[in-house]
Amino acid sequence: LTIIPGATWGAGLAFINAMDAIVANLENIQVPIFVQASGDDWSSIDPAQHAVVCDALNAIEAERCTMVVHETAWHELLFEVDAETYLNDYLDFFDSHLPQ
Repeated sequence: LTIIPGATWGAGLAFINAMDAIVANLENIQVPIFVQASGDDWSSIDPAQHAVVCDALNAIEAERCTMVVHETAWHELLFEVDAETYLNDYLDFFDSHLPQ
């Protein structure tokens, strides 16, 4: 396990490059995607950008992407006071897409 104290330029560039690759290859994504976003994000992330990717996936195939915005949540959902709620959202999504 490597511990990186705080964000770095390298990590930021890696995230940007990864998102560019995802957007360039949306038609190749064949699995359901779940996006959980914080609506009151204190960082430089614009929550509206999550919708751009999700909408593009859904234009290729209906219901390929599910997005939930927690309007009063901050940046790191799983470190919020009500993190269990957000974790349950993930689990519910997985349960709804796995064979029974």
